[in-house]
Amino acid sequence: MNSYLRDFVKHSIDNWVSFIRSFTIPNYDAGELWARCNTPLMIVHLAVRKPKDKKQKPRRKQQITDDMEEEQKAEILAQWAAEDEEYMNKIEYSPSLEQCQEFLLDALSKIVGTTNKFQILETDLMQNLPREDKDKRANFPITEEFPWVVDAKAKIIAMSDSNMVGPN
Repeated sequence: MNSYLRDFVKHSIDNWVSFIRSFTIPNYDAGELWARCNTPLMIVHLAVRKPKDKKQKPRRKQQITDDMEEEQKAEILAQWAAEDEEYMNKIEYSPSLEQCQEFLLDALSKIVGTTNKFQILETDLMQNLPREDKDKRANFPITEEFPWVVDAKAKIIAMSDSNMVGPN
């Protein structure tokens, strides 16, 4: 049963990566070629957040002078940018591009979790075997650091980074 489970897990991981790849644009310069799905995998909604009332914008308390150090000037400018951000139109993604990537990677975590739930059944199937381990062990223990999972995550991250592009 262990070899069947190993094959099934490897196949599941490879199928998930292939499924994600089918929604990406191949890099023809690198010799990639595959059929691309015409429907989108995810739809990201854009919303414009309206600014706060500009009439209520507070006056700047600190001023930049020539005798200030560069670090102080940079700190004040960063503070001003944060204050100004509340009074500007902003485009918000729902879900964010980072959440989309986490969704794609979460499937691999679920494969790992589900695989570890399959327990060794020999002692249950064959009652004459000695029962040394009263605790159930995973038939094919796998972690997030397993080479198949690490390789799949790297491929998904590379595909999502090259194919998820949003307006700046």
